[in-house]
Amino acid sequence: LKVYPNPFNDLLYFEFSTATDSRVMLELYDLKGSKIRTLFEDRVRGGQLYNVQFMSSELTTGTYYYRLVSDNEVKTGKLVKNY
Repeated sequence: LKVYPNPFNDLLYFEFSTATDSRVMLELYDLKGSKIRTLFEDRVRGGQLYNVQFMSSELTTGTYYYRLVSDNEVKTGKLVKNY
């Protein structure tokens, strides 16, 4: 999983792949743990690179978290939105 740029202003990119075919969900959360949006939810092919773009104009400046869930793992990380 690669997320860039971080910190970000308007446009945020997520790149990911899985080892095997699986169902994947990518979600964005605020600091309180409330889900803001599901950015991606679909079945993906193992070994294939997927790209998700998110225009963050609706978000205020601050810290956010993402969570990428697949059939066999969960990855999380912190994001910082500048002005």
